[in-house]
Amino acid sequence: MNIRYDNGDGNEKMIATIIVNPVAGWSKTQDIEEALVQKLESSFETVQVFHTKQPLDAYALARKQAPSSHSIFVCGGDGTVNEVVSGIIDAQADCILGIIPCGTYNAFSRMLKIEQNIQEAINQWDIERTMRIDTGKVNDRYFNYLLSVGDIPEAIHQVSSEDKQKFGPIPYYLNGLFNLISETQREFLITENNQVQTVQASLIILSLSDYFGDFKLTSVDRHLSDGAANLIVIKDAGLLSKIQLLPDLIGANLHSNAEVMVRPVRKLRIECSQGLIESDVDGDLGPYLPLEIEILPKRLRVYYGQEK
Repeated sequence: MNIRYDNGDGNEKMIATIIVNPVAGWSKTQDIEEALVQKLESSFETVQVFHTKQPLDAYALARKQAPSSHSIFVCGGDGTVNEVVSGIIDAQADCILGIIPCGTYNAFSRMLKIEQNIQEAINQWDIERTMRIDTGKVNDRYFNYLLSVGDIPEAIHQVSSEDKQKFGPIPYYLNGLFNLISETQREFLITENNQVQTVQASLIILSLSDYFGDFKLTSVDRHLSDGAANLIVIKDAGLLSKIQLLPDLIGANLHSNAEVMVRPVRKLRIECSQGLIESDVDGDLGPYLPLEIEILPKRLRVYYGQEK
């Protein structure tokens, strides 16, 4: 069923809003608009386009336009998409999110089975192919697919913007694997259902999917709208144990490794007394610990792709 909105003059219109990040990742965004607008004009009476100029522009635009838009389409990477989702939720709107992947890795769009070739992603879009999925909230922020704390997030934040655009996801993997086998030791407190657990861990992940992009984290099936996330805790084992962990990490067997704890969670708190510890939210710097985390069931409506 199509949703129509009153624009204030008594005339109802189907409105599509496009938010473009002109400097996202590798992609050239100048030529995207014409193709996307042409595609959307067959389904919407009004198609409006906005460009971001600085961080948080996408958030502000989404928050302003979401209440009057049937759908908001993002041409950008995971960071821009995160801003738009945050704007939609903070506006208490229920418009549908569409993603045209223009970033470095586009993990969220991969999770939704959206084509990574820009023109194919536009061609693939179908107004009838929508679903509701869960969203994560951490302190006053939101995450669409992944929240993490530990060695790998710190490595990701050391990747420069120039390297992201030049090498794509390669620096993430290299820095991540190097830091996975580091000897950092931290003691975390995880509180869930008023029960406190103390863990020595080098990496803590909350994933709303079994996948990070095309990369399967665990064989434990996690539906995108079941109201829970995978909590993955990689314990603070020695160097040899961490090296031996890599095949299970690559082979999606983390749940069977003695150095890894995997379980579903819906609401929890993570804290650490050992210095100022940062988190990562969808590939960008997130809040510092302590973290108050909650999964918001079926909070977001999205367009999704097709299984290949």
